[in-house]
Amino acid sequence: MKRTITILIFILCFFCHSVNVSADGEIVDGNYQVANDGLINAETTDANIEGIYEENINTDTFDAEDDVDVYPVWYEGSYKSLKKKNIYDKSASSKDADVNNSSISGSKPGNTVALNEYIIIPMMYHKLSEVPEDLGDFCVTPQIFENDIKYFKQNNYDFMLASELDDYVPQKGDKKVVITFDDGYKSDYQYALPILEKYSAKATFYIVGEFIDTYDYMTKEEIKRLSDSPYAEIGNHSYSLHKKAYDEIYNEVYTNRLNVINDFQKNKKLLSQITQKEITSLTYPNGLFTTKLNAILKTMGYKTIFSTGSIKYRPGDIKPTGRINRNYNYTLEELLKIELV
Repeated sequence: MKRTITILIFILCFFCHSVNVSADGEIVDGNYQVANDGLINAETTDANIEGIYEENINTDTFDAEDDVDVYPVWYEGSYKSLKKKNIYDKSASSKDADVNNSSISGSKPGNTVALNEYIIIPMMYHKLSEVPEDLGDFCVTPQIFENDIKYFKQNNYDFMLASELDDYVPQKGDKKVVITFDDGYKSDYQYALPILEKYSAKATFYIVGEFIDTYDYMTKEEIKRLSDSPYAEIGNHSYSLHKKAYDEIYNEVYTNRLNVINDFQKNKKLLSQITQKEITSLTYPNGLFTTKLNAILKTMGYKTIFSTGSIKYRPGDIKPTGRINRNYNYTLEELLKIELV
């Protein structure tokens, strides 16, 4: 009899420990519980990643109304501005044409540097391929990428890693370019890295955790070798969020912020284990974000955060910085005329 009572007590204690209960007795499902209005506990568990990642973030300073600030992906925004300005003429386009002195100007950071007195160009690449069928909105040839790098070098642009942008203090006459690659394609290691090393240029590579070691994407060993280069760094592009459809990502970002934070933190831990380095830069899948989510992630150690929309770099801005997507159907000259706002 005593043995039966002991077993029942053990089962009851185990059940109580396994369920999160809010202050008013309501059961809170999942790995997350908002303890009060100012505290978020986000934790991640994964069978392949030992341990539990936990963060406590004070969010009292963030306005609730900012949380609806979701921006469209690049190809739904800035390409329309190209067509609106009538500068895209397919018949006159040459994919590998030389680029004129077109640029994107930075905005005024406080009272230090006047508007248009410095230039920052944030570039976004995806896959590099020599297969004609691959080329399109998110894939260009290695030759085009090399020509782009040559253009920036010949026009005296300084290459910055994404993580360096956070500490950057604009100076009059600065010309900076931030090269980024999204998703973690095998071509990052196969094509992009040798070109970067050839021209002593820098780039940041954003990896999706669940893409690692799958077809057409880098292996853990390739990511580590890429990370070891002085011309490359690894950034966070979500663990599994990017595998979802656009509408699903939108809903996650808008209604399940803690799930999104958890997903990023899971990937951060994985990438840190692979590279043996701190991961301090992040890009949003499909460029979708809210200003509150962005502000919270900033408090969690992400120095630089990118979207994909036409959002100009502004030091200390609550919004992420947008990027110019390197589309095969546009020349670099045309793309550099996109106005970031």
